[in-house]
Amino acid sequence: MSSILAIALRELGAIWRTPIGWVAAALYAFLTGLVFVETSLAPGEPASLRYFFGPSGWLLVAVAPALSMRLFSNESPLGAIDMLRASPVSAGSVASGKVLGAAASLPLLLAPTLGFPIVLFVVAAPAPDLGPIVAGYAGLLLIGLLYVCVGGLASALFDSPILAFLAALIVLIALQIAAALMPARLPADAAEVVASIAIQPRLADFARGIIDTRHVATLLMASVWLVALCAVVTAVRRPRS
Repeated sequence: MSSILAIALRELGAIWRTPIGWVAAALYAFLTGLVFVETSLAPGEPASLRYFFGPSGWLLVAVAPALSMRLFSNESPLGAIDMLRASPVSAGSVASGKVLGAAASLPLLLAPTLGFPIVLFVVAAPAPDLGPIVAGYAGLLLIGLLYVCVGGLASALFDSPILAFLAALIVLIALQIAAALMPARLPADAAEVVASIAIQPRLADFARGIIDTRHVATLLMASVWLVALCAVVTAVRRPRS
């Protein structure tokens, strides 16, 4: 556990010592600010962030993999990843620590957006319901974790951070499009399986204040499986003694 924590802290510091973390946070804050103004500040409408969380989840498709695209691929040209793979630390610890470090950046990424519900509580009457806001942010964190794990796996597979980012971005967009368009063209059983990979309906439930344990379990298990795959890739590419 200490090795995982040490690797996680190293990765968390590395993300915010480079422009990647700050640029991603600034871009996300700016774009979500536009979404907030357009969806939550309509005169005469109830104060709510319900329609804010959906577009914010889509923005994470691009921003979250950017946080994890350098986890493995950035160290390959420097030889640092070979040192980690050859170290006594297990491949599972390496993968878990690196992904955990990138995932720890998500609360920092979302922190500036906490000003939006504060604005609603100040200017709106009646004040918004706190439950859906808390649930919506919980949904963003869980979905962001999944996207970070996808980016981490892509980083383990590719030696180029740009290729890792593009691969993760394409996979995430393709899955969303498939989940939205394919069920109508498939038999009922197959359509149900394809629809189960859809992320936006799960986030919509969180935004309504519904913390469905099935959504939580699905997102967490998918993230764990992706970290396990990342560990397998790391172990396979580990230099032989």
